[in-house]
Amino acid sequence: MDLEGNHRLDWFFRQYVYGTGIPRYEFHYSLQDAGGGKFKLSGSLKRSGVPANWMDIVPIFGENNGKPARLGLLRVTQATTRWMSPYPRTPAR
Repeated sequence: MDLEGNHRLDWFFRQYVYGTGIPRYEFHYSLQDAGGGKFKLSGSLKRSGVPANWMDIVPIFGENNGKPARLGLLRVTQATTRWMSPYPRTPAR
């Protein structure tokens, strides 16, 4: 949660406690077969409705066997954030 590198949560309080912005996120992803039963997951997260200096940490989830599984946390410090990560098995969604 240390997005500013100062070991504080000032960014969170400025935006969500003292500020009035409400971010909207548009999520796109693609899944590619990487061979050997593994996959490559890549995507983009587009943010709107807040000032350009807005920052967040957004969890990314997948689903396997009807259960959600957290894939990681995405540090969002720009209007559009692109990411890629390996995925060890065939995801359900």
